[in-house]
Amino acid sequence: MEGHLVIQLDTDGGGVNDVRVRSSRPVHASVVFQDKTVGEVQRMIPLLYSVCATAQACAAVRALEQAMGRDASEETNRQRDCLVNMETLREHLWRILLDWPLSTGDPANNACMTDVLAVQGDYRLAFGLEAELFALQGDGKRVEQERLIGLQDRLLELLHRHVFDMPLERWSEIVSYEQLIEWSTGGHSASARLMNRIVNQGWSDSGACDSMPLPNLSPAQLEQEMQDGAFIEQPQWQGRCCETTSLIRVQSPLLDDLQARFANGLLVRLVARLQEVATLTGRMVPDRGGAHARPLGKAAGKATEPANGPAIGLGQVAAARGQLVHRVELTHGRVSDYRILAPTEWNFHPNGVLARALAALRGGAPQIEAQARLLINAIDPCVGYDLVVGAED
Repeated sequence: MEGHLVIQLDTDGGGVNDVRVRSSRPVHASVVFQDKTVGEVQRMIPLLYSVCATAQACAAVRALEQAMGRDASEETNRQRDCLVNMETLREHLWRILLDWPLSTGDPANNACMTDVLAVQGDYRLAFGLEAELFALQGDGKRVEQERLIGLQDRLLELLHRHVFDMPLERWSEIVSYEQLIEWSTGGHSASARLMNRIVNQGWSDSGACDSMPLPNLSPAQLEQEMQDGAFIEQPQWQGRCCETTSLIRVQSPLLDDLQARFANGLLVRLVARLQEVATLTGRMVPDRGGAHARPLGKAAGKATEPANGPAIGLGQVAAARGQLVHRVELTHGRVSDYRILAPTEWNFHPNGVLARALAALRGGAPQIEAQARLLINAIDPCVGYDLVVGAED
């Protein structure tokens, strides 16, 4: 069900002449929900969308609750956000621990990834039954703070030993490019080694390009746009392709310094992923040290119920790869229309941020291919891809 991407780079004369991004993603697969009951849709969502299944379940229940005029409690929404955060952490660490080492000739850190998955499993259990939490008007049970603190401490120890080479608090004190260089030079983790390689290769600004952050579109704006099937396939806002990635939603003094030097180049994108890992780890325990779980996009407003038309609901979630939106229409209690707009459609649009970043690459074919793979994984599709690099036939 997930589809595939084919990314073709035509190279000649030390640069990229043309970029073509083709997708076989079944972006209209949610048509299978048509004429289903709400309960059937909720049972089918994780079967169809296994990547970021928690974010998908969260966006779905928020859309359905809005269409039905029901409001989940603030505590329920907070706990749903916590589980989405944990899923985002897992997805980021999957790249950092399994993919990043391969870029420096090191083996994937499967043992640490197994430990991360164990932490995620225990974290999910701490919130009780997910089937209840993501049910309509789900009930957020009381969660023991000490239990969450213990899980956070387990993850912090893994990050110390395998990602940051130091306690997270110390890494968060890195605020300049010079300090980052010092850290990467002396570090032994895959993340430090990859940063060091990028700097030494002169790739810090690789892929720097013009990119428009996806604005905070109102429910009314999204509702209007998502009625158009072409928008779901290749979305644009006011005639422009937009970006929705970690780089768009995290900030830090270190990122500010790096962006001033390298814009949105490769080094900046990879550091943004590390920064979001640090930020979300600090939010695993709401209220600890003043760190609150941020709302990741509630279904805004009441149900849209025309006198003789369907009830419409919209659910938004900041998923691992960007903003995820579900739109549902209910007629007499059954789904008459269901549409999903995933972040991959924004970021991997044929004229989107990935295409523009790849078009900016320079060097011989082997260097371009190495940089391209790093950029693709930094922007991060939710499906597999084939990269073809060479002169156009």
